[in-house]
Amino acid sequence: MNIVPIGDHALSVQLENVISPSVNRRVHRLYNALKQEQPTGIIECLPSYCALTVYYDPLKIKYERLCETIDTIFLHMNDELEKTIRTYYLPVCYDVSLGQDLERLAAEKELSVEKVVELHSDADYFIYMLGFTPGFPYLGGLNERLHTPRLETPRGKVEAGSVGIANAQTGIYSIDSPGGWNIIGKTPVPLFNVNSEEPALLAPGHLLRFEPVSHNEYIEIEESVSRGEYSIRIEEGQTHDY
Repeated sequence: MNIVPIGDHALSVQLENVISPSVNRRVHRLYNALKQEQPTGIIECLPSYCALTVYYDPLKIKYERLCETIDTIFLHMNDELEKTIRTYYLPVCYDVSLGQDLERLAAEKELSVEKVVELHSDADYFIYMLGFTPGFPYLGGLNERLHTPRLETPRGKVEAGSVGIANAQTGIYSIDSPGGWNIIGKTPVPLFNVNSEEPALLAPGHLLRFEPVSHNEYIEIEESVSRGEYSIRIEEGQTHDY
């Protein structure tokens, strides 16, 4: 662990500089431990792939003292904080009308559309972090056969719910925004709701699994969501290695 200052009211707790579920889970263990301990002066903590950014009030706690506090908490983190893990099951329609890059990506990979859908949906994806836009999940675990570079020219608008691939990762657009990921499907379930007590649907450090649905099922779920009658399936289980 290495702690470095970021300006006069933030610091970065840096672990190994690799994208790895084991490293990322240690970041989230520290994040949860700091939330539990609530040290004086900390304003907010933001986890990423292999580091935790900590914003603090320098009038309430000095940098050196905060570093000592974080170091102590890190050394005595409770393993129980990572014993359980959630798996979110998110419905996705892989119809070509919603996945504008699906057929092209399949052709480039010399795969059928059906095989692309099978490879993409037959995996447990680790949610490393949320970023780019509110609630956008960066997911690890994409099958190597589906690794695809970003678009050379990003689109001016990608609709919320669009499921895309960029290099070795897959992700879901949480709001309408520009973007250069290859779009292969879409979920009718909102990933971000500013009016909700927990605005982001997904949480880092857990798992996500895509569940293919037909276009008719997509429309039915979309209508159910609009009436406030739909909730995704979430299961809890024991932590294991990924």
